Amino acid sequence: MESFLALLILALLAAAGITVLFAIVAALATPPRRAAATLLALAAGGLTAVWVVLSYRGGVRADETGTSGNILDDVAWLVAALALSLSSLLLGARHRRHQSSPC
Repeated sequence: MESFLALLILALLAAAGITVLFAIVAALATPPRRAAATLLALAAGGLTAVWVVLSYRGGVRADETGTSGNILDDVAWLVAALALSLSSLLLGARHRRHQSSPC
């Protein structure tokens, strides 16, 4: 059961990273661009980079001290990035839908 839970956690982390990447690409590549959606997506990318660096440093620290680390120690940064990227995607979709409506 532990290995299933570990694989599920890794899949969720990967899905969060892919969502952040998709939000950045969608904000930068799909017209019409909305400044707020682009800023939210780029901020999500920055928070993801912070999470990667902190996780790496935690792993290096665990190796140096001979202790074990936990990949979920700094996951709050990734959760914040996921929230920003989902907000960016929703804002961009809403903006495109209003642009295309014949009102």
